[in-house]
Amino acid sequence: MNPWVFYMTPDINIHQNVTRGIWWYFREEGKTYRPSTVVIDCCLIRLNQFVRLYEEGVHLITPSIRQIPPQCLDMKMKHRSRMHFALADLEVKALDPEASCLLLDLDGNVAETWGSNFWVIKNDVLITPKTKNILEGVSRATVFELAEKLGLKAIEDDLQTHQVYNADEAFQTASSYCVCPVTKFNGVNIGNGKAGPITKKLLDVWGDLVGVNLMERASRHTT
Repeated sequence: MNPWVFYMTPDINIHQNVTRGIWWYFREEGKTYRPSTVVIDCCLIRLNQFVRLYEEGVHLITPSIRQIPPQCLDMKMKHRSRMHFALADLEVKALDPEASCLLLDLDGNVAETWGSNFWVIKNDVLITPKTKNILEGVSRATVFELAEKLGLKAIEDDLQTHQVYNADEAFQTASSYCVCPVTKFNGVNIGNGKAGPITKKLLDVWGDLVGVNLMERASRHTT
């Protein structure tokens, strides 16, 4: 693929990082420093990679490493302290290079993946973990809105792994791909091992909401 194709698209990620400014160790006596440092950068969204995700779904594995409890780090804060995710991902990739990590909390409840919120669907009810151990994502909030439009019930609740194994469908949400089906959990197919009808419907209505067919958008960037 011509790399300039990516530069022709407005689909980019914009990252905003805010720090507490220059570390005290490097501050010189008598000088005045700004109280914070703001860094904004952007990167291209690799839309061509989403086609396979939409069609085949992702595989998730629960590693031995657990989510950092809120008593240690407030989950309402979007932060860069992601060492536990990096170690969890290394552990999972050693088992399945194509899989991603789905962390559990200290009580064995499902938490989140690296960079996305997790959902299961059982008997037409959408269930996502409570916010005590996860970052409350904007895309997660959008699913609640879309579920209401579709006449579906969406709730927050503690999720155990057995509920994931026995789910009819599962998916994860993030700003880049919006909705991505999860088709395998710890080596076991979720449902029939394919993207489910409600997950597909959510992807469609999300496209209606933003005025873009998400699958077609991704397909345009494949060779």
